[in-house]
Amino acid sequence: MMDPPPSPSGTSTAIPTSPQRTQRGQRLERGPSGALLLPINSPSSPSQQSTRGPSRGKWLLLQACFLLLLLASAALLFTQSQRTKWVSQLLQKQTNSTASPAPAFPQALGTGAVLGMRAATPAAVKPQRSQIDMRHRSEGQDATDADAFLKGAHKLDWRPEQYRGKTGGSIPKILHHIFLDGEAEYDKEVEAAKAVGSGFRREWRDSCVSNHSDWKYMFWDKAAALTFLQVHYPWYISTFLSYPKVVLQGDALRPFLLHAFGGMYLDLDVQCFRPSDPWLAGADLVLQSEYKEQRDVVNSVMASVPGHPFWKLIIHQMLSKMEGARGKVNSDIILESTGPRLYSAVFKQYVTEAQDPGTSVVGNFQVDSSAVRVYGLGHWFVPCEWNDQVCHQTMALGVHEGTMPEALAGYHQYSGSWLPTVRNGKKTA
Repeated sequence: MMDPPPSPSGTSTAIPTSPQRTQRGQRLERGPSGALLLPINSPSSPSQQSTRGPSRGKWLLLQACFLLLLLASAALLFTQSQRTKWVSQLLQKQTNSTASPAPAFPQALGTGAVLGMRAATPAAVKPQRSQIDMRHRSEGQDATDADAFLKGAHKLDWRPEQYRGKTGGSIPKILHHIFLDGEAEYDKEVEAAKAVGSGFRREWRDSCVSNHSDWKYMFWDKAAALTFLQVHYPWYISTFLSYPKVVLQGDALRPFLLHAFGGMYLDLDVQCFRPSDPWLAGADLVLQSEYKEQRDVVNSVMASVPGHPFWKLIIHQMLSKMEGARGKVNSDIILESTGPRLYSAVFKQYVTEAQDPGTSVVGNFQVDSSAVRVYGLGHWFVPCEWNDQVCHQTMALGVHEGTMPEALAGYHQYSGSWLPTVRNGKKTA
């Protein structure tokens, strides 16, 4: 039997098969000879093959794009991994560095903290309260790291211009307050003080915050203090916690804060009349003397640039006095181990190495290319010696009448208010 002749039109090809539809579901027609004919758009036809070409190209292009995406993802992961490793190494280097640290401000660190702040006082940054774990640190490691810190190079850590004082000084505009028991206990102290007419007053604290409204405000409770020490001075945490009294811990924290951040520290019984910027202008370290003899400096009001070498000397002396502070604590031990007597002794040694202060530590000094200033009685924050009741009564009357001496940025109340002795604008005994 002979094969059927080709279709006259030449557009179909006979297929010796009986199904009425192809595998693709295409309908087949019979030609004049009765043979089944494949439609012109069959995959085996030349025109259909020409349409398959671009589809195959698109598929290859998709595969290529997918491979490129995989390669890009792998490269990104590798880059992020390397960057994370580099940042970790940098942070470790900063922590272990013997030079002065350059910590971030509280937004980055999560250290300075105020909980339950009232509207009168601007809110500070809440701390990231971390679990303090000292099991990985031995006493020997603490001693080694402390020694490395103390022997490290004295290097002033200057801050960006936006943190300078208004009048061009180099001390950062940061105000530090410390109350380790926390904001709730501070509120109790304030309420208790109202009952007895002395002690803390919230308006004193608020006056300092409001008079430094363009400064960063950092209120330190114990959780914030421990987080701060863990990040920058982990070798000191065990010593800090070993102090048997909270007053010793509060004293001990101050030089670390000023070494790390700089700025100005004030006791919470200090009232502010005006901003301190003019008193700090042009100085790297500012301290206060409170006695007529002018041979002392105190730790109740002080300011500095970050990284100032004076704070290392204070920290070194605190460590050397540590054993005495672990025993039975009285006022003399507090004054000598973390308080004003320690500061006075260290400052006299510090300034004498550069120049003879003579009979007074009050004045301006140049030490290690650093501008040092000490204000005397009647200037900055101390108008009266702590036990001069007549002077305090006079000051209370002046504050009551709104006549504060221009030489004063504020008034250290020494945890007592003399206003109850003022009646009808007159002093009473």
